[in-house]
Parts: sequence; C-alpha cells; structure tokens
Amino acid sequence: MISYDLDARSSRKQWSRPLIALGVINAAFAGSMISAWTYAQMFVAEPLAWATWMRVYRGGAISDIFNYPFVLLWLMPACGLAIAYVAGEGRRWSMAWAALLLPVIILGVTIGWYYIAPPDWH
Repeated sequence: MISYDLDARSSRKQWSRPLIALGVINAAFAGSMISAWTYAQMFVAEPLAWATWMRVYRGGAISDIFNYPFVLLWLMPACGLAIAYVAGEGRRWSMAWAALLLPVIILGVTIGWYYIAPPDWH
C-alpha cells in the first residue's frame, strides 16, 4: 500500500534545540538593546567606541540607536534571525547556524575583550 505524506513539513528536518537557543539569545540581545537602551548604553558604549574607533557619547537620546555604531548592537542579531529563518525554510542548516552564531561571537568578543582583558591590551 502506498502512503502519501500530505504534510510537507513533517518530512523536513526540524529546528534543533541549540539552534532555537541561539535564536532566543539573538532576539533577547536585540530586544534588550532597543527596549532598555538608556541602561544598556552605559555598558556597551565604551567597548563599541574602542572597537570602532569612533567617538561615542553615553547618555544620548533614543534616536542615537539608529546611528552607527549603535545600530550594530541590534541590527546584527535581528538580521541574523531573519537570515536563519530563511535558511531554515530552505533547509540550509549550516547557513542558519552561521547567521545565528556570528552576531553572538562578534558582539561577545568585542564587549568581553574590553571588560576582561587588561587595559594595556586595549
């Protein structure tokens, strides 16, 4: 007897839990940068100024979130989520992994290096 699968999604590989966790981390980081901008800029303004060699002012208005380099803090994770979703729909799982890992690694290393490494290394 021949059985036809009417649900095409059942034959696709589903999102793995670590991939979903990376998506949640990206969404949480992007969301916290947008929603709690006045508090977040106290911690990320100096590392971002150091990493991009640009003068960054803390205590700025919410409109500063749309200016470079602050746009990197929320746009990279948001674009990573969008790319990962499209890649997942196309069953390109390695691209989805890369799209979700790169913003976490880049922002994590930038902010972590500034606060963890000795000041002589900056």
